[in-house]
Amino acid sequence: MDFCSLSTTLHIVENRDVLVENCRRILELNDVLVRLRTGRLSIQIWGQGLTVTDLNAGGVRVSGEIRNVELTPVGA
Repeated sequence: MDFCSLSTTLHIVENRDVLVENCRRILELNDVLVRLRTGRLSIQIWGQGLTVTDLNAGGVRVSGEIRNVELTPVGA
């Protein structure tokens, strides 16, 4: 079984980009908060001037001034 294809992967590049692989849904999007849903996590990204770019195949890039990233298990 290939666990990488089922897992959520986050890449944080300094305080300007967060790359999220295996994102299922964008729940909320504005210039200070992006809320994402993956298979097992709810991800909240807080900052200023946030934008989202679709990277295809279930990936998104959140760009802007990243201030905080919160991970919450779904169902918690």
